[in-house]
Amino acid sequence: MSRLRAAAPNACILDDFLGGEALAGVYSATCLNVHPCLYDAYGMPVVEAAAFGAPTAVKRGGTVGATALLNGPAGSSGAPGCFELALGGSAGGSSASMDAGDAAAAILAVLDDARGLHQVAATARERALAWGEAAAGKVLHDELGRLVRAGTAGV
Repeated sequence: MSRLRAAAPNACILDDFLGGEALAGVYSATCLNVHPCLYDAYGMPVVEAAAFGAPTAVKRGGTVGATALLNGPAGSSGAPGCFELALGGSAGGSSASMDAGDAAAAILAVLDDARGLHQVAATARERALAWGEAAAGKVLHDELGRLVRAGTAGV
């Protein structure tokens, strides 16, 4: 944070817990959320940002669970709901190993494409808001049914 403050004194840095209303304010004013970690079991901030129309850039080749929801099932040909960027570093590396110049260039390219940014944001918002209790229940019901039919429900 100190490096960011030194480089961008006008940057808004939030390091406290935010309630729903404050979070809505932040994400509603966000043009691109950057989630730099290589692995995140789910990545709830990615979905929260999407719900307010803020698309997210994640590291290509990483594993952030929320990208499965936002980008659609594997092999789907629909529009993506988040940007998967080559943000530097290696597959075995961490966000700390990102090359700052490459990451900045990739992010600036996304920000320069207003039409693409808007499309990804709209897709992300639609997919994030469509996933609720009923959708989760249906997936769970279907998966349990598949396990019962396969005879592996008790395994």
